[in-house]
Amino acid sequence: MATSTEARPKKGAPPPAAPAKSSTKTSPSPDKHAHAEPPASSDATYASISTKPDNAAAAAAAGRAAGSGLDPNTSRKLLIILHGKRVDDELVRGAILRLKAEGHQISVRVTFDRGDVDAFVAEAIRLKESGTSNFDTIVAGGGDGTFNEVVCAMMAHKEAVHRLGLAVGLLPLGTANDFACTAGISVDPLAALKVALDPSVIRPIDVAAVNGKFFVNIAVAGSIAEVSQEELASKWKRLLGPVAIGFHGQTYVRGVVQH
Repeated sequence: MATSTEARPKKGAPPPAAPAKSSTKTSPSPDKHAHAEPPASSDATYASISTKPDNAAAAAAAGRAAGSGLDPNTSRKLLIILHGKRVDDELVRGAILRLKAEGHQISVRVTFDRGDVDAFVAEAIRLKESGTSNFDTIVAGGGDGTFNEVVCAMMAHKEAVHRLGLAVGLLPLGTANDFACTAGISVDPLAALKVALDPSVIRPIDVAAVNGKFFVNIAVAGSIAEVSQEELASKWKRLLGPVAIGFHGQTYVRGVVQH
């Protein structure tokens, strides 16, 4: 399930909470994908996103089927930027090892500090330009925040990204995985990585810009925007999942009203 993210910076603030809209038409057949080559010059950033109407159970089963069904000589070469909290995920580790055993080229970088994503994206571009490595797709291994951070880092180097034909992929490992659900990307690690490897499913998506800052998926305004990252990383998020975000938002509103 792969697509290409076409980042078209939009001037002016878009309506809050507006999801990124795909700028390509999907194939009427869920088993066929039109191939979109990156344009010679444009403001697009390409990424690996599935556009199939996704049946989660079927996708997961397909992901666990024997063999990737992809030729390692033609599959895309992946650099996975993995969220540090997922480094011990056995499903992720197993999926990567299995695909590497088939001959697919996959490298992994793990984030621990602020700025790691920017550094790893810059490294990928530098290595590809020098011919030291030949990554085709930078895969965000994490939740919606990790995906957004990787896309923004690539937009900071958009001229090199387009010139080198880099795409961005998603290995959804977050709490809500809102973008993955919208795009039809399976949360099964093996199935998601097969999409990122598949050269036939590149799709463009829109990347918006507000006050010079890029974002994908959603923009938030109002009380929910006041919820801190510390609160979202609390035990409530681990226990309640996506519901915790609404819980913290309501807590903030009650605190404002009482004061």
